[in-house]
Amino acid sequence: MEFEDCNNEHITKQLSKTEKYLWKKSKMCDCGTSLGEASFKNDKTERVQKSEIDKLKKKGWTETKITRYLADKKKSEDKVAQQNDAILNSKSNELDNYVNFIQEVIKNTDTEIFGLLLHWYSKGTESENIKLTDRKIIQSKTLTVLDLKTLEENKLLCVTK
Repeated sequence: MEFEDCNNEHITKQLSKTEKYLWKKSKMCDCGTSLGEASFKNDKTERVQKSEIDKLKKKGWTETKITRYLADKKKSEDKVAQQNDAILNSKSNELDNYVNFIQEVIKNTDTEIFGLLLHWYSKGTESENIKLTDRKIIQSKTLTVLDLKTLEENKLLCVTK
């Protein structure tokens, strides 16, 4: 695994002077990464149900049709929840590699903190306006695959000695 400097001023403004923002070197996009896979959210399931019902009523849907639709939607959401549970319980070589790499960096270098940020870019890596939502601090020796599977977008995971 290799990293190189990424000069995104939006991120560097949110980091301390001793922190660096690096980009994982790769020949292709990391779109299929296992990082954060258990935190992926289905936007449709997060819509406010009341506004959705109001829209359906405006379209002329009957109460019976809306009730049936909501029941089908609930079944679909339950299926997604089961899939997320399966993801949480499955093993991933990619994530094992990340855990091992981070622990080795912390153990064998002068690095005090290794930060990991998940972000789905829609613009360039150096121009995207990324706002860190939070920081989660965890010790290297307690870092697990589950920590990486549940990584949330724009929440900086800080792994310490």
